[in-house]
Amino acid sequence: MYKLIASLSLLIFISSNAHAGKLEKGEVYSGEIKKVEHYLYNLNLPKGDWEVFGIDRILSHNNESYIILGQIIENELSAIIWLDFITDPSEYGWYTPDSSVCNDWEDQNSNYHKSTYKRKLANAVSKGSCISVWVDNDIYEGSYDWADEFEQAKNKLRSRNIELPSAILWIDQLLITKEAYAGIFIGINPKHNADIYTRSRIGYTYSEWHSYNIDSYERKKNYMDKAINASKAMNEQNYKALEKRKVMDLRFIDRLLK
Repeated sequence: MYKLIASLSLLIFISSNAHAGKLEKGEVYSGEIKKVEHYLYNLNLPKGDWEVFGIDRILSHNNESYIILGQIIENELSAIIWLDFITDPSEYGWYTPDSSVCNDWEDQNSNYHKSTYKRKLANAVSKGSCISVWVDNDIYEGSYDWADEFEQAKNKLRSRNIELPSAILWIDQLLITKEAYAGIFIGINPKHNADIYTRSRIGYTYSEWHSYNIDSYERKKNYMDKAINASKAMNEQNYKALEKRKVMDLRFIDRLLK
């Protein structure tokens, strides 16, 4: 699966049920990773091995880490996990960006969206959980080129002659507590994992996956319903876990992976 795996063995660290600390490109993880970025983020990864494809750390008054882990199976991108973690505590919680999971990316009409986020004024805690489930069906060479960590991930895929899929099913979560800001964006390749073909370069509102169109496509509808059910359970569990500094579990998506 990986080129020159023997020569890379010294550079790749495989971890299961271990303290992770700061993740680095090329490392491979499975199972539970603890204290991601030396903060209170503990994760149970979905099944299989996940390699760190890209990292961008922004040093600011809160410090923010963007990390992409990917899974390659049978020379295809099966899924990615895109993390956005703030790693310094806040006294008041955080405000979400103008376009975020909490307003469904400016009301894009995702297949599923829910938000309990409450934005408070100064001296009060802004917190809550948000989730959107949708499909990006307009993938092309320049997709997500505004994110340095995703560019690194694309370079990693190019080095292995692997293309981005024609469609990515996104399960987007934003979890905000007084102490933590955790964005967890899981992208799944439905072609690899469910043998569901999707035409490429289709604008969002014209996609067969779009919430207005999907009822006419039974296999896509069934897979989307499966994804929504998994994401609801995952979102509820993960927000409670983050509040209590316990393990956020991403294995709910195992049922969506091959």
